Amino acid sequence: MITMQKCIQLWLEFLTTIDSEDVGYVCNLPDAFKKEGLNVRFSGEYRAYDQVPKTMLGGQTFYYLKVSQMKKMQ
Repeated sequence: MITMQKCIQLWLEFLTTIDSEDVGYVCNLPDAFKKEGLNVRFSGEYRAYDQVPKTMLGGQTFYYLKVSQMKKMQ
């Protein structure tokens, strides 16, 4: 189990439907990427989320993200 105290929540945007939203949690994120509203592009893996979210809306799916590359977008 991953300790959520060291994880950052990322809202993921995919051009799929307006009825769904994917939310990813990244642990040990570099400080340069810990800015609210920052748009990034990343590569990596999705992993099963094993905890119950504190808040959840209909259509949301939660993941852990293992990021291999990340860069800021403009």
